[in-house]
Amino acid sequence: MKLGIVIPCYNEEEGLSETTKRLQVLLDQMILSGDIDKESFVCYVDDGSKDDTWALIEKFKANSSLFKGIKLSRNFGHQNALIAGLMQLKNTADALVSMDADLQDDIQVLKGFVEKYKEGYDVVYGVREDRSKDTKFKRGTAAFFINFNTLWV
Repeated sequence: MKLGIVIPCYNEEEGLSETTKRLQVLLDQMILSGDIDKESFVCYVDDGSKDDTWALIEKFKANSSLFKGIKLSRNFGHQNALIAGLMQLKNTADALVSMDADLQDDIQVLKGFVEKYKEGYDVVYGVREDRSKDTKFKRGTAAFFINFNTLWV
């Protein structure tokens, strides 16, 4: 199974090297164990960053075939950058996963997502269990989103 991970980036220079290092280790493990194909990849979508995010992405691409990059002409916003990446890559992998560049969520859940996909699920998503560090607004919008999606399941 060829897995693609789409990660919107806006001014992520400070943490992107750590994200890349951790994803490299995880994907290498998943490839060695046969969970995913060696053609799997991470694609960073630079959403008009003003720092050296794009320079880092180019470096990661040059150092490993696991990494790709898309550079948007200006800042379109997180969701639009994600959609641009998903639309550009929709025919390049068996499954696409989106995640944030700042590692605020546990990347180890990717293993479970792949497992569920292989069981035949078309859509797999995670729900953060601990939102104690989120703002009240963020907790409220997350609760709305989760409850809204539950109504349609």
